Amino acid sequence: LADNPLSRTLLRRARVAIVGLSGGGTQLATQLAAAGIGEVIGIDYQRLDRGNRFSTDVVSWVDLAIHTTKLAATKRRIWWINPRCRFTCVSSKIPERGGLQALKSADVIVGCVNNLAARADILEIAGRYCIPYIDIGLTIRTADEVPDPAPVVAVAGHVFSNIPGGPCLWCSGYLTKRRLETEAGGADRSYLRNNLGATSKRNALVSPFNGVLANQAACDVLQLILGYANPGAVVVYKIYDGFSGTLTEWSSAEDEEAFR
Repeated sequence: LADNPLSRTLLRRARVAIVGLSGGGTQLATQLAAAGIGEVIGIDYQRLDRGNRFSTDVVSWVDLAIHTTKLAATKRRIWWINPRCRFTCVSSKIPERGGLQALKSADVIVGCVNNLAARADILEIAGRYCIPYIDIGLTIRTADEVPDPAPVVAVAGHVFSNIPGGPCLWCSGYLTKRRLETEAGGADRSYLRNNLGATSKRNALVSPFNGVLANQAACDVLQLILGYANPGAVVVYKIYDGFSGTLTEWSSAEDEEAFR
């Protein structure tokens, strides 16, 4: 982690792809730029809306007012932080051709998406091309059958680091065929790629929680590039509790049966 010619060279030559720039993705991008990563590839096709001001501190009120693209807003912010960091904009879904080509060129992939189908697609691509994959996610649960405003009963998140050949989201049980089928409601994954986000969801003030996960993901990216920690000390699966503000280490073993 020391600032020396070797670490600067390794960081400058690194290329990190971030899929999803709504909340955690934008905060992660600026963290990586500040750390000296040479190229950040942003993959997102959406424009900013009012809800994004609750999920990240990266966008400005001007960006929200003119509904600029998430790519453009993130690129401008990165330029102010580190003009030497190249931000490559890829307006694409996964696994469309543009997004696929961008992921193939990355040294590390980080997924900041909000559905299981996208996670399954990204994980499959990362595994096929032997690229380390880090996945972050946040969920806020409210009490059922309670009149609005329903009380929050859980603020949960995770950071999962998948090294090729090691445990993955399938092995941990986070991804299962049943969960994918439940999310799709009987439709296949191609249907989900085109229709997710069609229904509006209530906005929630989640920027601080997204920041915790983004910061931990940035640490994991640096570990993969610089190797500053003992390999035995690297934790694959971390569970976040927003109520207590803690990241708990969870064990996960490779499970070949999980893919069947």
